[in-house]
Amino acid sequence: MQSLHVHEILRKIQSLDKTFGSKEEFSSWIKDNFGENTTFFACSAENLSHKDIYEFLIFKEKIVDQNGRISIAPQMSMCDGG
Repeated sequence: MQSLHVHEILRKIQSLDKTFGSKEEFSSWIKDNFGENTTFFACSAENLSHKDIYEFLIFKEKIVDQNGRISIAPQMSMCDGG
């Protein structure tokens, strides 16, 4: 099973200037782009599935959900860990 830093998700979203219309679309996009069995980690978490990433990134203020549109948070920064 592959494990990637959540920064890989954030970098790909940034490079594509991608937004999402729902939590389900966001989760599906992660699964489709990184694989259903890939897990993710960060400085403060590990073994996150594609289903867990939304809540984690919202909590860490890396993404925002404004009126059903999910995108990178304007103030988002990344640690040196990934």
